[in-house]
Amino acid sequence: MMVLPRYDVEIKGLSFFNFWQHKMNSAVNEFQYDSGTSALIEIIKSLDLPKEAIIGVPLYACSAVWDAVYQTGFEIKFIDIAISAKGYDYNITDFNNIDVLIFIHYFGQYHSNVSEIKEKYRNIILIDDLTHMNFLHDGRNAAVDAAIYSFNFHKPIVAGAGGLGVMYNNLYLEGLKQGYSKLVSPRFFISLKRYVKTYLKNFSYNRFIYSILYPFLLKRQGFVAPTMAIRPIPCRNYHFFKGIIANQAKTYKFDDELVSNYLKIPIKFRLSISSSVTLCYFPVFLRDKEDKVNKLHIFKGMGLDAYVLWENCIQTSQYFGLSSASSYKRTQNILDRIIFLPQVLFLNKNNAIFLQILKVLH
Repeated sequence: MMVLPRYDVEIKGLSFFNFWQHKMNSAVNEFQYDSGTSALIEIIKSLDLPKEAIIGVPLYACSAVWDAVYQTGFEIKFIDIAISAKGYDYNITDFNNIDVLIFIHYFGQYHSNVSEIKEKYRNIILIDDLTHMNFLHDGRNAAVDAAIYSFNFHKPIVAGAGGLGVMYNNLYLEGLKQGYSKLVSPRFFISLKRYVKTYLKNFSYNRFIYSILYPFLLKRQGFVAPTMAIRPIPCRNYHFFKGIIANQAKTYKFDDELVSNYLKIPIKFRLSISSSVTLCYFPVFLRDKEDKVNKLHIFKGMGLDAYVLWENCIQTSQYFGLSSASSYKRTQNILDRIIFLPQVLFLNKNNAIFLQILKVLH
């Protein structure tokens, strides 16, 4: 059976041949790293925090965010933050006694009221996790001290690797500059190896190739404990990827085809966004856990690689110090109700399948 992949072939073929183009017109407060995780590690290190500092991170998150904090040696406090068709949901008192808050703006929907956190807790250092956002078009809130972006797969600007750290607070800018000056670039052959792997992974999302690989991908799915002993060392961006990022950013054209089709889903099932937002993930929110399981079964039976992003976040968090998740009702609720539809479903060429999905949701 032909399977509709989660994502399209995301990097333009010509971008792979622009690896000598190094510049991305970065501002003086922007620094390119080998990943968004490395950018976050270096930003945290530049804050010159006391050893007893506590860093707040959402429980519903990629474990790479927690690992960045873990590598810096600070205590993690998991925060119960969720997103639904109604927007962001959290208890603002949960941010009490936190020195740094990493706020994730999920899937491309920026939380414009993040400043209310800073208004209540003026001493908190606020880091925007904008790894799902488009750095070319999306602005920032004046209350934010720093931000990170990602150029990995499934992001608005895709290179297959790389990240960007941005420091807005001048109190910490010099520290970030000094830390960056000490980092090295990956060796040529390491960069080349990553480049080749990225090239192959990019074109594996061709529908024909993906359908062949799909049975093997299913066998690999499931909970995998994090390898806590193996830690990447932050470094500057890979040599070959600088050209891809620069080319992708230069030729970037907002593809409103994806968002305009996503907006055709009834609002009670989707993110409440405008047509100008750049989305990199396409969630739908179901009635309850039973409805989610049933719809997921139907979608997969239709040949869609539907999935749940970070579905094992609660299990994984135990390796980062969370003893019990029983009080994290918002996080559990989102996991019980959310399904992600394949990005390629929202291309006009797949309109016939999309109309079938709308009937299932109704």
